[in-house]
Amino acid sequence: MNRRKRIHGHRRVKRAPFKSLSGKSDGNLIGVATYAAMQKVPKPLDETFDKLAKSYHKRTETVAGAWKDTAKKVGEGASKIIKALV
Repeated sequence: MNRRKRIHGHRRVKRAPFKSLSGKSDGNLIGVATYAAMQKVPKPLDETFDKLAKSYHKRTETVAGAWKDTAKKVGEGASKIIKALV
């Protein structure tokens, strides 16, 4: 058999035409093109950013609560030292 008609030992398969008999685009072609285009569209990130903001807010409140008592005690101790020196 002619080498041009064989690809890796298999006969070439005739491809389906891209247009239907009526001259309009084939529905399968449109579907595949739409699917391929939608694969490149990024997902909405609203939910991700909302979770990130809530997590940041919670962490900030926790850190602020932990340092509140520490700052108060340091301020009281510094106040006693300053009064003793004056």
